[in-house]
Amino acid sequence: MQVEVHQNGWAVIRESNERATSVHPTQAEAAKEGLDIARRDEIEFFLHAQDGRIREHDSHREGEHPEMRRIERKPELSPADPRADHKECQDFYGESLGRINSQLQGNRSQMESLAEQIPDEEAQAQIQEMADSYAVIEESFDKAVQDLGVEDAVRARHYSRPSGWWLAKQR
Repeated sequence: MQVEVHQNGWAVIRESNERATSVHPTQAEAAKEGLDIARRDEIEFFLHAQDGRIREHDSHREGEHPEMRRIERKPELSPADPRADHKECQDFYGESLGRINSQLQGNRSQMESLAEQIPDEEAQAQIQEMADSYAVIEESFDKAVQDLGVEDAVRARHYSRPSGWWLAKQR
């Protein structure tokens, strides 16, 4: 469950939905509803700041004790099978990079949207230049992902990411 900034206030968005479940005038109201739904449905809850960064995260998955909730899942290693450990670490790494990739693309998208809304052409050009710098970072990121051979794990995490504004890469 995601709570994100919306053109009409704050949106509560269920995982894998593009459309908002509900829209509220304040972040607090949206957060309360999103958290209630996450608890009821035993799913993860993400509260985003206005700039898109995750401010709060809480997991309500079945079987997780509240004190054991973590923002990141660490690989669980087993000394019995080193090959499984390697795969577990590689998957964890790929998922981590997938989250970073989604964040970069979301931030770039928001900057491009802001640039379009500003009437001052000089300011608009400066903001677009900032947005374009994300593309340079993404290209370096993509090369590193390829060099490390974790494209599948990154892609799997990226496309399964709950999102309202993060868009899949179109290349």
